[in-house]
Amino acid sequence: MIIDSPTGLGIEMARFPTFAVEFALSESPLDRKTYDDLFGPEIGKVMGHVGWHYKGMPIRIDALLDQKPVASAWAGAIRTRDKLEGVNISYAVGSAWRGKGLAALLSYCAVAELAAKSDFEVGGDNQGGFVNIQARDSNRASLFVAQTMGVPRCEDACFQVELQSGLVQYSGFREPMDSFLHRCVPLIHQRIHGYRPGQLKSERDLDEGSQQRYDEPTNNASAEAFRG
Repeated sequence: MIIDSPTGLGIEMARFPTFAVEFALSESPLDRKTYDDLFGPEIGKVMGHVGWHYKGMPIRIDALLDQKPVASAWAGAIRTRDKLEGVNISYAVGSAWRGKGLAALLSYCAVAELAAKSDFEVGGDNQGGFVNIQARDSNRASLFVAQTMGVPRCEDACFQVELQSGLVQYSGFREPMDSFLHRCVPLIHQRIHGYRPGQLKSERDLDEGSQQRYDEPTNNASAEAFRG
């Protein structure tokens, strides 16, 4: 496990990249509403207006305290209705851990790990793809994270959706993938010394391999199986 120096939290890639946010269950109803765009009752309506769909399963990076997540970020390859390709970023931080830069750090790691996968490919005609963040305007903390990461606002990624609470406005942020990675990896190094893209996947794969039953055949385990 690698460690985030400022907080002392462990940083790991989740085995199962679900959007379930376990730490939200212990928070107040008001705090839980900040996670509505991950697993809220009207997430289906919201996803119908974002203008893109996932190309495959996203990855999830967790910050752990006593082996339990206290913050998470997701990165997944997407394709827009205009057939442009990119990576969508989502994040969630437990109320007790907000204000410590975890959303940005985990988002940086999630994109870097996704880009390091051997089968990762986005871009097509838009030359390398883009990173995408969308947050409702009423969620000031989420907007602040997007701005802190330096991703510019993109009018083409903004939208409105009618929910039970009324008309909800979402802001969108987009940046070329290459420039985001160029900026984010040095920022990861400031908090996780010696980090290299693909390291979290390699550590997860090695950990899973170490749990293999003693009577399972291992002669086909090669370096290829652990390539980041």
